[in-house]
Amino acid sequence: MKRYRYRKITPEILENIKILNDKGLTQVAIAKKLEVSSSCVLYWGSEGQREKAIARAQKSNKKLTKEKIKIKNQKRAEYSKNYLNDRYNNDTEFRDKFKKMVMKSFNKRKEVWAKQNKCSNCGREKIDKSLKTCERCRGK
Repeated sequence: MKRYRYRKITPEILENIKILNDKGLTQVAIAKKLEVSSSCVLYWGSEGQREKAIARAQKSNKKLTKEKIKIKNQKRAEYSKNYLNDRYNNDTEFRDKFKKMVMKSFNKRKEVWAKQNKCSNCGREKIDKSLKTCERCRGK
């Protein structure tokens, strides 16, 4: 599987970082053992480190112009899109979780639409309230 620059840190990894940190292991040793970066171990393992990092990021973002912020956000969005595409196409477990998440979200929307007496497929207003779907979804 492709390795990414960013990896989601799970609660289990956070717990392991704290345990290994308490045992006295170095940041590099913890990083190798958990397959994360040493800066990640520093960020999550040290008290006050997150607050310092957030403060530095906020300070540096104040210096950015609107154009640079726009470019930065576009790069982040592109990276996120590529990450999701790669994971979805190459990782079956991720694909199954993603599909479940999407279906769960859609089913919640369908419930809300049913309560509002809207089309169960698209959420549009129905002319005939006795039917589940609108005229457009029925192909009329």
